[in-house]
Amino acid sequence: MNIHTVTFSGASNGTSLSKMCDISESHPYVEWGIQTPHFGGGLFPDAGWVKELVSTGLPLSAHMCYVRELLEDANPKEVLDIEGWDSFDRIQINTHGSSHSTIDKTFDLFQGELFEDKEIIFQVDDVPDNLNTLLKAHSMGINVSGLFDTSHGGGRSPSSWPVSQGYSPDAKFGYSGGLGPDNMSTVLPQIAHAAGDSDIWVDMEGRIRHNGRLDFDKIQKVLDEVENSGYLKR
Repeated sequence: MNIHTVTFSGASNGTSLSKMCDISESHPYVEWGIQTPHFGGGLFPDAGWVKELVSTGLPLSAHMCYVRELLEDANPKEVLDIEGWDSFDRIQINTHGSSHSTIDKTFDLFQGELFEDKEIIFQVDDVPDNLNTLLKAHSMGINVSGLFDTSHGGGRSPSSWPVSQGYSPDAKFGYSGGLGPDNMSTVLPQIAHAAGDSDIWVDMEGRIRHNGRLDFDKIQKVLDEVENSGYLKR
């Protein structure tokens, strides 16, 4: 297993942009996951804060959390409402364990100009529709990857991590679920066993927070564990 990216999700209003920049400068494999829509509360930053964020040039992924209209109606409203859309290299479709029927027009949208140069991430869990959407998009040549998250964004690690082998050799996957500074040394070898020789990324949110905000001490501990694990892609 080679970890090419570590994604820290949940930066929002009040998160220090200067500390985010310092982390990324020292650890260029870090990506920051930003929840949408721009509600301006909790995990959802407002448009003004996101505008400041995208001006930094940090590596970003947009984690879209209200996607039914996009998938089932090909309605790009949430996409068009994202501040600084061009600054997000990866777009994560968060279905949170709900079944969605993705229509053909949505796949056409994914192949169009709006998603040009974007990598689209689909959650891979126990909902067949989500995996089917990923596999169909991949078969159409759309730039997609799958995020194994059996807790549907609930921040719980599985008893055994999903195996990435068995899919197309060029399929791309990441792992999420209950990851944090207190368990990285234990969990990374388990993920490595499941991932085999694949290049993967890991994503985390809940366990890198304190009092509702990102905790940069916890983030640094995660990075230390990753760099000492031998799994970081150099």
